[in-house]
Order: sequence, then C-alpha cells, then structure tokens
Amino acid sequence: MRGGNKSLNLYKMLSEQIKSGRLTCGDKLPQESEMALQYGVSQGTIRKAMQMLREDGMVERTRKKGTFITEQKTPTPITILLPCPNYLSIQAPSVSSQTLLDILDGAMSAAARHGVRVETVPASTDNTEPETIDWQNLDFISSESRVIIYGLWYRKLFPFLRERRCRVALCHSMARPEILTAIQGYGWNLFALNNYSGGFRAVEYMIARGCRRIAMFCMNLDEPGHPLVQGYQDALRKHGLPLDRNLMFHDVQEAAGIQRQSGFDGLLMDNQNFFTGNSKKFTELLGICPDTLVVFRHSQGTGGLEFNGAAMRFNFARIGGEMVDTLLTGVTGQNFVCEPEMEIHQPCRQVKQQNYNPEIILNI
Repeated sequence: MRGGNKSLNLYKMLSEQIKSGRLTCGDKLPQESEMALQYGVSQGTIRKAMQMLREDGMVERTRKKGTFITEQKTPTPITILLPCPNYLSIQAPSVSSQTLLDILDGAMSAAARHGVRVETVPASTDNTEPETIDWQNLDFISSESRVIIYGLWYRKLFPFLRERRCRVALCHSMARPEILTAIQGYGWNLFALNNYSGGFRAVEYMIARGCRRIAMFCMNLDEPGHPLVQGYQDALRKHGLPLDRNLMFHDVQEAAGIQRQSGFDGLLMDNQNFFTGNSKKFTELLGICPDTLVVFRHSQGTGGLEFNGAAMRFNFARIGGEMVDTLLTGVTGQNFVCEPEMEIHQPCRQVKQQNYNPEIILNI
C-alpha cells in the first residue's frame, strides 16, 4: 500500500481541500518542515503525502520555488464492467447480477466521497461467452481509467486492460488459479472472496449445533481445488467426522433420495441460482424437513427463508467501496482477502448477525 496510515490520511485531507476549492490552482503549499509542525507528523510522512498528490496530478513541485496546486481536470470516472447492456435489468436476476448491484451501490457511495462519478459499461453485446466482447465499446479505456471487475468471466479482457495500463480492481472467488497466477505481475488490486473460510466456518457452525452427517450441494463439485469444497472437507477432517462421498452431490434433484438412503442432518448449499424468495419451492424440491439446518453461500441475506438456517454472505457493498478507495488513492498490486459474514435466521424471529469463535463454542 502506498504510504502509511498517517501519510494516506494527510493525502486524503489535502486532496479534499483541493477538490472542494479551498486550495485552488496556483496556491503555494508551505515547506515540508512547516507542514510537519502544522500537522504534528514527520517530514517523511509529508513527503509521502506530497508524492501521492503529485502522482494524482494535484500538485506540482518546481525546483527552488516550491510546491503548487495545479489546475484540476475533471476526475476520470470509475468504470464498472458489466457482461452485457441489460445485465442489471434482467427480469429473472441471478446472484451475479445482484452482486454487481451491491458492488455498484458501495462504489457509488465511495466515489461520491471522492467527488468522482461512476459509470457502467457493457463489455459485450450479450451474456454468452467472452468471445463476444465489444472491443469498440471499450476503446475509450486509457492509462487514466480506473476499472472495477467482478469475476473471471472477463478474462479475455485482461491482456487488453494491461496493455492500456489502466488501474484495475478485480474481485474474484479464488477459482481458476492459472488465471490468477497469470495476472500477478499486472499491478492490479485483487479482492479475493474467501470461499474456503465460508465452507469451513459453515460446517463448524453446523457441528456446534449437533450435526454429525453434513451433506454438501455444489454444482462445481468436481472442479479441482474448489475452495468451498476444500473448506467443507477440511472442517470435517478437523473434527474427526467421516468424509462420505455419498453426501456430496451436484444435482439438487438428488437431495431427497440421498437423505432417505444415507441420511444427513446438515447441508452446506452452494447454489448460485438460488434466491430466498424460492425457499418454499426449494424445500419441497429437496424433500427435507424444514428444520434441517441449511447454510447458503450467496450475496443475499436470509430474508424469506421458511426454515431454520443461516447464510454465509459477502458484504459486496463494502467491497465495492473498498475497491473504489484503492483505485482513487493510488494503491496498486495489493491482495485483499474478503471474509464472509454469517447471518442466522429463525422464522418469525429477527435475523441477526453472529460473529463467533468456533474454537470457543465447539466442545467435541
């Protein structure tokens, strides 16, 4: 991260004064030694803050004359890429579109604090395969651009974005390690969704509530190194519970039959197409008792569930805001790990967030 906390805070304060007009073009800043006394920090801290302001084109240092506020250009907007033009207005939204809406919400709030606008730009003409990328529509991207990407669907764009030397914040789910390895030298800020932690903590939550035969549904069950599956398996091993392959399935239609044959008292559900409004139909489809503990992992909360359960979810609005902050404060080449939050649900009772330490509550 560029600069320490003190220099970053000073940079933010001075940049706000410049954007608000309290410091205008041509104003001369005090010498570093004077500013250090004024703000109660070291000259090194002042020097780092000035460097960040120079990199953003807010000040200019003239030899033997001093540091001056420069003429401010209209800030380059934050660009959030979408798969296709109508992706956020599709009648039957997906978890991915809902996630992008949450990211957009958080990004707009953060951008407003910085005095920058946000724009959404479709990367393709439809939402089929990355081969349909609309290169002409993306030709505006330059070294001044600040781009937010959610997911690896846009992987065909990565070399193009690197060639344009724009700043990029990428949120991903730790899947496709070969792609992530390839972009390590790009200088992008990577926001990794810790699905491994989500799977591990979800299983420990169920174990703490008496579950001993925990099933798992995952459409990508056979994907090598899938982080959610790995977290599920490692949690079972840690607590000495059997890893029964018969309790792992990727076809939701198999759930009722598996429960009749093998029996499970807990279920870790990873279904990217599940929405809480379909919970009644979903439980009927599974053929399971509503009291069976079900843990979902998706971007929504537990509102609308008709049975006892919990959701492991990521706060994408907060992630969107943090992505904007890194792009606008010059942070580059950093890896951030995003931890999921657990939301507990009991029908007819208030939903509550729960932060717990499994090492304390588990006694098995």
